Amino acid sequence: MSNFYIVIALVFVAVYIIFFMYMQNKRKKLVQAFADINIYNELQHADQYKEEALRGDHAFIRTQLKDKNIDTFTVAAKQHTGKDMAKDVAKDALKSMATLGTVRYTTVQTPKYLVLSGDELHLLDIDTDGDVDRHLIFDRDRLEASELEEIPLTKVQAAQAKGIGAGELLKSYKLSLKTASGFMVLNLYNMMLAPVITPQEMFTQSGDKMVRNYVIGLDFLNRLGEKYRNLKIYM
Repeated sequence: MSNFYIVIALVFVAVYIIFFMYMQNKRKKLVQAFADINIYNELQHADQYKEEALRGDHAFIRTQLKDKNIDTFTVAAKQHTGKDMAKDVAKDALKSMATLGTVRYTTVQTPKYLVLSGDELHLLDIDTDGDVDRHLIFDRDRLEASELEEIPLTKVQAAQAKGIGAGELLKSYKLSLKTASGFMVLNLYNMMLAPVITPQEMFTQSGDKMVRNYVIGLDFLNRLGEKYRNLKIYM
């Protein structure tokens, strides 16, 4: 029986070592991809990269906009402060208690896609099933009254960016979109990357795809700034 447990332990150790080596190799490839990047050359391929994304994982954007032109796009998330997180934890705890602990609730932040089409900015709100459950349109008047500013990366975000070699490249922004009742505040990067970064998102994508997403994110900010001077940022 003792030999059986030894074999099981050795199998777990072997699996852990293989996984660790795989993740290290993945990280090295991501770091190398960003180390070799020539952003000015890569930006020349922005249209190609956007088309590849629209034919693949982001085909739903074309479905939502139908016959409208898609000039550029990126992903963002609703601003989530420490106070918001505390509210979520309290709300989840109450909902879990209501089920006598049989169900554990966890609030999940879902992405919001921003699509620039002519003078309009379309916001596609994604639900927890990955479907678009709300499609908002901000016209020129609203966008001319909106604001965009760079904000510091959190310590966690900075560490994750450094881990893949993008520490000096990744920037974070706060976009305040004018609404009838005030502002809708979103956070986004200069990379098409959800503001809530998970290790899976960082390490399950290839270096080429991460570079592609970086170029698309930069293209969005550049084109938005060209269209609306009040939303121009200097990189």
